[in-house]
Amino acid sequence: MERQPGYPQLLVQLIESHCSRTGAEDKSLRTLGAIMFKNLVKRCWVPPEDGDGKENALGADDKAAIKANMVHMMCIVPPEVQRQFSEALTIISKHDFPHDWPALLPDLVQRMRSNDYGVVLSVLVTANSILKRFRYGFKSDALMMELKYVLEHLAAPLTELLQQTSQAVAAAAGQPQQLATLFECLRLICRIYFSLNWQDLPEYFEDNMAIWMAEFGRYLAYDGPQPPEPTMENEPGALEKLQAAIVENINLYASKYDEEFQPHLAGFTTAIWALLVKVGPEQRHDALATTCIRFLTSIVSKQMHSALFAEEATLRQITENIVVPNLGLRDSDEELFEDNPSDYIQRDMEGSDSDTRRRVSCDLVRGMCRHHEAATTRICSELAGTLLARYASDPAQQWRCKDAALQLLLAVSVRAASAAHGVSETNQYVNVMEVFSSSVLPEISTPDVNTRPIVHADCIKFVATFRNQFTVEQMRALVPMLMAHLASEAAVVATYAAMAIEKLLLVKDRGAGAGGARVVQSRFGKAELQPFLGKLFEGLFGVLDNADMPENDYVMKAIMRALSTAQEAIVPVATEVLHKQAQYLAKVCANPANPQFNHYLFESIAVLVGRVCQADASTVDMFEAALFPPFQQVLAQDVVEFAPYVLQILAQLLELRPTVTGGASGFTPAYTALFPPLLSPVLWERRGNVPALVRLLQAYLRKDAAALANAGHLPAMLGVFQKLLATRATEEHAFALLSSIFTYSPVAALDPYLKDLFNLMLLRLQSHKTVKYVRHLTHFFALVAARHGAAFLARCLEACQPGLLGMILAQVWLPNFEQGLVLSSREEKVFCVGMTKLACESSTPISANSEVFAGLMRSVVAILSPEEQSRADKKKEGALEEPPPDAFEDEERGFDSTYSKLHFATTEAGQDPLPDVQDVPAFVARALAAACAAAPGQRLTVLQRALSPQQAAALQGFCAQAGASLV
Repeated sequence: MERQPGYPQLLVQLIESHCSRTGAEDKSLRTLGAIMFKNLVKRCWVPPEDGDGKENALGADDKAAIKANMVHMMCIVPPEVQRQFSEALTIISKHDFPHDWPALLPDLVQRMRSNDYGVVLSVLVTANSILKRFRYGFKSDALMMELKYVLEHLAAPLTELLQQTSQAVAAAAGQPQQLATLFECLRLICRIYFSLNWQDLPEYFEDNMAIWMAEFGRYLAYDGPQPPEPTMENEPGALEKLQAAIVENINLYASKYDEEFQPHLAGFTTAIWALLVKVGPEQRHDALATTCIRFLTSIVSKQMHSALFAEEATLRQITENIVVPNLGLRDSDEELFEDNPSDYIQRDMEGSDSDTRRRVSCDLVRGMCRHHEAATTRICSELAGTLLARYASDPAQQWRCKDAALQLLLAVSVRAASAAHGVSETNQYVNVMEVFSSSVLPEISTPDVNTRPIVHADCIKFVATFRNQFTVEQMRALVPMLMAHLASEAAVVATYAAMAIEKLLLVKDRGAGAGGARVVQSRFGKAELQPFLGKLFEGLFGVLDNADMPENDYVMKAIMRALSTAQEAIVPVATEVLHKQAQYLAKVCANPANPQFNHYLFESIAVLVGRVCQADASTVDMFEAALFPPFQQVLAQDVVEFAPYVLQILAQLLELRPTVTGGASGFTPAYTALFPPLLSPVLWERRGNVPALVRLLQAYLRKDAAALANAGHLPAMLGVFQKLLATRATEEHAFALLSSIFTYSPVAALDPYLKDLFNLMLLRLQSHKTVKYVRHLTHFFALVAARHGAAFLARCLEACQPGLLGMILAQVWLPNFEQGLVLSSREEKVFCVGMTKLACESSTPISANSEVFAGLMRSVVAILSPEEQSRADKKKEGALEEPPPDAFEDEERGFDSTYSKLHFATTEAGQDPLPDVQDVPAFVARALAAACAAAPGQRLTVLQRALSPQQAAALQGFCAQAGASLV
């Protein structure tokens, strides 16, 4: 029916016909209809160019009918339908407003003047939905022209409506329901005002600022008749929602238009301060409280407003009356700690509590410290001392005081920090280690880990936050205390202990190594961790068995980090760890629920395989025996989330298997049986499988490419290459596979397919030439020349077309290099060796072309020159810390699994395609010297003209080190 003209109008009529009825069936029908309408607009108003095709696009007549009736429908439908229509309207306006829908804004303005505030409310909902585009959008000429058009039509009517609605509020004193509608209208007016003012301060609103600010001030101090209380217990009331919207507008003006807003700033600061002091602790006031605190934070953080807070008495009032009351733990937080530990951890440790009173109160303290650090620190320290004294007088009843004190001390102590690296700079007026010794250590050192669990969690959080400030001796003392907390009955405490241990293992120290080279090493490394390994893993796995958090990704991440840090020291406990990992793997295969947990589980398996098998290659059989059953379950049951992980670890295991000598096959029967299904087209349809499948095929080729060729698998692998090359998203993996085929397969086995392969790549170059494709293609050509000689590459290309090699080099290869590619060290080696062979081997037609010869050698020397190497070294120095493998690529649509690379499954086995070349500059110097000797004076003259003085000096240095001379 969607493909039939008039369908959207029939759907809208169906919705409209059920809007006046009150039955449950009618409500369900109109809601479902509205959802269908919204999804229809979303998919078919402007279908994506790479989607199912434009045959599903709505016709011009249907679009015109929808736009003609959309505002009318918004005014008559009930709220649950209005929400869906509002989203549809936003989608339409994004594409058509204002240029292709000029009647929309005049229609809205006309209905805005209605005396029926039910209609006005619907119009404001519509306008707010449309105008959100101006919030946070990228400023451009087109956007500003649209904003100018909207302001010309809407600014004055919106101001009139504000005043008219405010008068109506005064007249509706005895009508609670009408007041609710009016307050919601005022809130939407404020949100529209926010949208219209976000990009820039409009001239109209600047001229009429007094009108708007007077109304804002009136409702911040409003004490008149109230609308009905919300039906939901924790839902904000209509007045609180309005006041929060007003404060957001005030914050916008104070942040972006401080010069124009300056006359109003002091008055609103006082008003918002007074409002904040009156706001109750109930959850329904949270949104208003956090918005007000954010405003105070933005004001106190600015140097230009520091005079407003210069008095210590002012800072003390803020801290005592605003910060401390909003910093405390509430009953709802305690319930969350006990009943939903996962949500509590995300809010407290992961920062998802950005809208909570506690978090914005801490931000306010940090804002006060920015320009008043000494005074703020003194006040906070005194208040924290008072809270701690109250706790000491009755720990069982006053534990909330210590919680608040620790939060206050955390807020005032940190000057610079990041989630990945912890605190890098502390407040100079706070002795963090003294706080630790007096307030934190006594709690976490107590044998009873189950008393006052929230206080214990706070103390462990303190340790994790200030991990960089602890010495290795302090860490040695802390780790056993944290391990004891793994046995806590509170899931949050046990999880925090695991997180703290993981973060301690991540602390790095920079130093100088041999020859003055910069090195980075773990502060609490393998030697320090080894004595604790047995009990540590026992405790961590015990936490994972906790029914309150059965798939605890924080704990699995700690297991992964401990395995990585321990390195080969893990061997004595490897069997027990592997057994537990296999258990969890079998469990999650039945019902994959937590992607983070699953990722860290496979990472921990990969790091265990890598550490143990590299130390003792004979243990590969043990790992295969334990892991193959669940891996077979994944592949047999087509568990799409896990297939890429399984394929990567299979590749890792295959690469780590001992090399077989004596002519026997490099594959066990299990690997031999697995290979044919890997070439099944169904597996390659899921793009998330592609990188992992290519990685596994590369492992097979490295292990025994001759056996695969003898078994007749080469044509099927080349067919996979052809399939991957056909799509831009997978062309990188196509070349990775082909490079391994050419690196490890016998040349004789490749010979029948060479001409077709090269024609296929060249046709793709002709039809889809991109910078990325040229890079992959030239890298492959360089690899072929480096592995099999320049004559072999020339023969392959000349078979397609005479003179093609020179044409490719002059028109594609060298121009691509002149753009300045950023190459990895392995790419640099392949390009340098390949281009040197192309330039210097006398059997190629390039040797007689001085221009191409000069371009090739200029590119090689540029890659190897000191300036290039210095830049590469700086790039490498930036990666001082082992990157945590917690990034999930979102490159798929539909139900395909995404590909998440396992950081620890990467091995160096067979990674270097040119192992015979260890010193690239020396190789280049000797090859060039031999080429120059074959034609004395000729090539040297070409080089002298082609190279810059810096490049010539670099080349001379390479030759001197290699003992080669150019003649």
